[in-house]
Amino acid sequence: MYVITINFLQPMNKFDEYSETYQQELDNCLRNWGDSASYFAEYKACYLKKFLYPDYSGNILDYGCGVGLLATQVAKHLPRVRISGYDLSAASIEKIGNDLTSRGVFTHDIAQLDENYDLILLSNVLHHISRKEREVTIKNLFNRLSHTGLIIIFEHNPSNPFTRRVVGCCRFDSDAQLLTPSEAAGYLLKTGMQISKRDYIVFFPRLLKWLRPLERHIGWLPIGAQYVITGKRKKIH
Repeated sequence: MYVITINFLQPMNKFDEYSETYQQELDNCLRNWGDSASYFAEYKACYLKKFLYPDYSGNILDYGCGVGLLATQVAKHLPRVRISGYDLSAASIEKIGNDLTSRGVFTHDIAQLDENYDLILLSNVLHHISRKEREVTIKNLFNRLSHTGLIIIFEHNPSNPFTRRVVGCCRFDSDAQLLTPSEAAGYLLKTGMQISKRDYIVFFPRLLKWLRPLERHIGWLPIGAQYVITGKRKKIH
């Protein structure tokens, strides 16, 4: 099986500029939350581990993988997967270490990607893509899925005021256009996929970390800092 995670970023030259300081910039924006960018990446990897299962061995693509923050955590928590990544920023790809590139293909050349991924991840990518290009982006990714493949979208929740504050302070988010869960789900539905799961995630800052065990029970509550939409390819009878 194959899994793909996909992230779409801003114009390549802008993320080339931030390739050296991307994590530091993001950590600075998150300082009021009390956790680092690595915390959020691991949070998502743990979400995937619970949703899939610990021994999942699919082929994953991280589209818009940046410097590999999420892919690193996915490789750690799902050790049997093949994890690959794509990003427009060649400079960001160059920052990814051998321990990760040995697990799959990490490239800025889309021609090097497979066409039968079991899972494609878009983690905070769509808000960097113009609205007129989002639908075709999802359709192109759908065409790279296996016959039972999934697309999982992680995105910022525009209804959460802290999320808007973080996005507003990140220099590389200066042209971000946040999208609602309904908009994200709509792109998946237009490909013919089924929406198999919708969750809100990341509710409590570090100051209230003692409440975090509750998060697994309140995924329906639309005040999480981010949300997750899972699309499943329909079986062909």
